[in-house]
Amino acid sequence: MTLIKYSTILIGAVFLLESHSLAASEWFLMSRHGECMEVQSLKRKFPDLGEIRDPSTFAKLMREKGYRVTVNEVSTPIGKAMEVSVQERELSLMFVTPEVCQAGNR
Repeated sequence: MTLIKYSTILIGAVFLLESHSLAASEWFLMSRHGECMEVQSLKRKFPDLGEIRDPSTFAKLMREKGYRVTVNEVSTPIGKAMEVSVQERELSLMFVTPEVCQAGNR
């Protein structure tokens, strides 16, 4: 009986840790007014975007297309934020994690 309880607790902890690590790698785009939207919304400008979901993969794609890309980490009190600039396309994108979006909604 005790073994079953500990197994249930252990399984629950594993699922909690797994969902936390997935959320930590989730990214959004932040508009200049502070709204967050899915990274896939970039498909309007880049129809061949594919499955880009984070700033480093987007920067890699732009470099592969021959663009000069600048990536800067932006200091935030909570979460992560990365600015990706592609001057030839007149783009300056702010990628943020969910924590930054939630802090902006407060």
